Amino acid sequence: MKHLRRDALVRTLALCAAALAVGACGGRGQDAAGKSGADKGDADLASTALPELAVVGGAQDVWPFEFGLDAKRAGVESILGAPDDVSERAAGTGSSTGRVITWTYPDVTFTFFIDAHGRDEYLLSAAFTSPEIPLGNGLSVGMPAEAARALLGEPDVRDESLSAYFYYTSTIELHVTDGTVTRIVLARALP
Repeated sequence: MKHLRRDALVRTLALCAAALAVGACGGRGQDAAGKSGADKGDADLASTALPELAVVGGAQDVWPFEFGLDAKRAGVESILGAPDDVSERAAGTGSSTGRVITWTYPDVTFTFFIDAHGRDEYLLSAAFTSPEIPLGNGLSVGMPAEAARALLGEPDVRDESLSAYFYYTSTIELHVTDGTVTRIVLARALP
């Protein structure tokens, strides 16, 4: 079990590094020549063909709850009630420390970060493990992975068990087993 957690942590760190690289390069906002709108003159912008867009432009487009990706624990609890399970662990090093708190419900797990002083609190991610919570735009756990990719477009990172999409303010991960989406993680960028 310890190795599974370590492997998941390594994969998450690799995805974060890739997200930073994509964001630093302009991410999905670049044209085929690698130029973003900010790198072009107005005349170039007017003549640039727009890329084909996927149905979904970020986690906010599939977010299923009344509270947003910026919710705090109190906001989540006011809508969903108390979680079935709560776990907590230390996070960070040096002067940047805090706690990661995980709230588990039957079909979704939320991860929050609380700074060391308890002043700042952020919802980091929501991991969906069942089709019981319908996501927006037709995205769902249990659907064929190719159908999910058709909704989201070409992933930024892909292997046989994971497709990851990096947007400017969020990330969507599709975890895949035998061609079926078994888990969807929606995460936000921290302020």
